[in-house]
Amino acid sequence: MSYACYKLVHPPTALEYAIRANFTSENDVNLIVAKTSVLEIYRVNFNENREPPKETDKSARVSDFASLDLILTYKLFGNIESLGAVRFPNHRRDHLILSFKEAKITILDFDQTTHNVRIVSMHYFENDELKEGHYRTTSYPQIKVDPQNRCAVMLIYDRKLVVLPFRDESQLIDEEEISQQEEKNDYILPSYIIDLSDLSIRYVKDIVFLHGYYEPTLLILHESKPTWVGRLSVTRDTCQLTAISLNISQQLQPVIWTFSGLPSDSQQLLSIPKPIGGALVFSTNVLLYFQQSTKYSLPLNMLGLSPESQNDLSSLPKITMDKVNFTFLTPEVVLVSLKNGDLYHLYLITDSVTGINLQEIQLAKSGGSVLTSCMCTINEGSLIFLGSRLGDSLLIECREKDKEKDEQNPEKKTKVGNGTAKQIETTPQLPVPTLSSPLFPEYFIDQMNGGGVVSSLASVADLEAESDEFLYHQSSLLGNSQRNLKSYDLYMCDFLLNIGPIRDFVIGESVDYPSRSQKEYSRKNLEILTASGYGKNGCVCVLQRGIRPELNTSCDLPGGCIGMWTIYQKSENPNEPEGTAGSPTKKRKRPNEAEDENQPDESVVRNYHDYLLLTQKDCTKVLVTKEELQEISYSEAFYMEGPTLDVGNVHGRRLIVQVYTLGVRLIDVSSCLQDLKFPRGIRGSSISDPYILLWMKDRTVRLLTSSGRDHKLQVSSPQLATPPACSLEGIDLDTASGVSAAQLYRGPLFPSKTSGNNLAPTFAIICRVSGDLE
Repeated sequence: MSYACYKLVHPPTALEYAIRANFTSENDVNLIVAKTSVLEIYRVNFNENREPPKETDKSARVSDFASLDLILTYKLFGNIESLGAVRFPNHRRDHLILSFKEAKITILDFDQTTHNVRIVSMHYFENDELKEGHYRTTSYPQIKVDPQNRCAVMLIYDRKLVVLPFRDESQLIDEEEISQQEEKNDYILPSYIIDLSDLSIRYVKDIVFLHGYYEPTLLILHESKPTWVGRLSVTRDTCQLTAISLNISQQLQPVIWTFSGLPSDSQQLLSIPKPIGGALVFSTNVLLYFQQSTKYSLPLNMLGLSPESQNDLSSLPKITMDKVNFTFLTPEVVLVSLKNGDLYHLYLITDSVTGINLQEIQLAKSGGSVLTSCMCTINEGSLIFLGSRLGDSLLIECREKDKEKDEQNPEKKTKVGNGTAKQIETTPQLPVPTLSSPLFPEYFIDQMNGGGVVSSLASVADLEAESDEFLYHQSSLLGNSQRNLKSYDLYMCDFLLNIGPIRDFVIGESVDYPSRSQKEYSRKNLEILTASGYGKNGCVCVLQRGIRPELNTSCDLPGGCIGMWTIYQKSENPNEPEGTAGSPTKKRKRPNEAEDENQPDESVVRNYHDYLLLTQKDCTKVLVTKEELQEISYSEAFYMEGPTLDVGNVHGRRLIVQVYTLGVRLIDVSSCLQDLKFPRGIRGSSISDPYILLWMKDRTVRLLTSSGRDHKLQVSSPQLATPPACSLEGIDLDTASGVSAAQLYRGPLFPSKTSGNNLAPTFAIICRVSGDLE
């Protein structure tokens, strides 16, 4: 018997699904991404105190509005087929719901005590009876969650629908019952399966939940009789829409309304939230809108018009919307990504009286981006995420354009590239007009009238009665097409690296020969060179083992090194920025950034440390970080006669604190401002501006505070809590109550949106000899 074994060299980086949820905390905004068999959880950090970009700054296309921090990576034992988020009643955080082949569901929760993911429930629906003899299925087990978190459904085996009901908040009587449900995680009611064949639904293409209904209402896009391009002359317009209401308590699913005669290349549905409601149907040549009493279409190219149409063909967008991805920027604006990477804004315009009835659909190009595989909205109206399996995934900020400046510079367009963002000059493009009309173009209406059925609730006579309304709508909509609409600029905030798909790769030895510090390293330095990406997202990637820093300089240390610190110092010139005494360097330009004569020459930017301190067993060495590291042989400011315990900056990185065994020094550039002596000896320290916490050899602590006025350190003995009585064998009680270690920590004890704020409190964490942590 033979076995196949392999080693995973690199985890998957191609991104399949992405959603926004409050998963780790009620105050944190999390981005949940699925990369094949890996689930990654990111925290989105918003920079609320940022300054608006300058008009002369050409690098302003890269925004600091938000960033991504990886919190947790969870490896699974199967490929994630679909991903969703649900919030149970009386819960402040979201749960994740995942689907796996062939028909499995897993619900996950985040355990804040262990800082890990835990499984809440698992559901298994794989059955030969449900397969009905089919060996393969055309659809994947996709999960959809009701907008009001009343249930979740999963499509399995092309024609079966699994309904997973959730307990409603009204079903919980008192607080005691609520607490019991939280302990048992019993918010999931018994599931059941709907056979869509009983509703005359076959060959399902997509499903979505509709907004604004009293009961969970599911809209299903399916095909009555499959066709293909070679039979369009005989069989076409075979897709249908069916809306069913899910009566969970009685397990009934009546059909509310249906529409037939949709284009055979209709592929995707998008549910529109309230107050508009309804759904969009994306097909290759026509964009359709459906509601129970309203129908509109937007032709995308000449194939979306009837032969008798008299519309100007040059005014059509000339695009196709097959295999698109989309997300809501606002409830009235949809951002659509085409299969070639182009981004379009889809405006849903309602009447000015009620704000509910849809009157017009407009389409406008906004730029270009990566070839997306998924999209999600992080922050409504400002932040979106573009996931890709063919390139880098991007975190994009959308800013509303200034109409006055846009009119002055009409030729400037925004284009977001793969991993970088540039502002390019393009020729003025013709405006994309809006073609809005009730469903459908003329030849669609003729075919449906000939068939005799358009909707289960409307007859042919109803359609003939709507002919006058058709003309009225068309004239009024064209008159409203000149209204002012919001336009947006795209800025890249962050990105997730992707090395796939790999078309070819080679393995070879690194061209960087081992340096003097690596001569004893006998193993070869191998690298993998890959040809990755697709189309405009193509790139060459180099994979290495570990981190290989670039060696700039080296020196011998006969006595070895037991500690190392880098610090800043106060500028000698009061008009010069901080951190420039070592090596003044101008601001680095980004790649492809051109010079701007009108842009002021910014002086030195604080990017580098000024001193490097190395401590040995019998001395301390101080090096200045200029173009080369230069050792200082003698200094009156630094303590160099013995080892150093800790070094740091205080008073806004302008003063230096050096802690050694018998004292603490406060240093200002080249002079020692204060030298405190502690004859009992210091074991260790922790520095967090403006505090210095010392724990002594006699197992006591001292707290030093830096005063910004007189530049002095004030010594105090903090009052610690009296430890409880304890009896430890072989340890004196007085010794057991002593301090063995201490550390200063700035920020909240549990990270939230305010993490990293300068006004965050500072905590002292103390560990006693007995093992108590305070």
